[in-house]
Amino acid sequence: MPSLNKSNVHITRIDYDYDTKKIVFYFLHDNVEKLFSTTAEDLGKIQLISATSELEEFLTCLLSIDFEVIQRFHRITWDYIKKRREIIFPVQLI
Repeated sequence: MPSLNKSNVHITRIDYDYDTKKIVFYFLHDNVEKLFSTTAEDLGKIQLISATSELEEFLTCLLSIDFEVIQRFHRITWDYIKKRREIIFPVQLI
């Protein structure tokens, strides 16, 4: 994946299936949409997002721009899941 510059990265949409735990993230960076599909599961005190290698690579590239991006991504994801779609998109990740 090419390195990301400091321009904004947004989450434009999240689709989550509460039965299968499948989650799809839609990101927008430099007017290009990036789509990643994975699973998320709440195990009580532990909230897991099973990152695919592509999603992990994308988020790792963002770490060089903002080291708090993983925490922000996790918070946005679980706010969305817990509040059942009450988040207003797009959400700026960086």
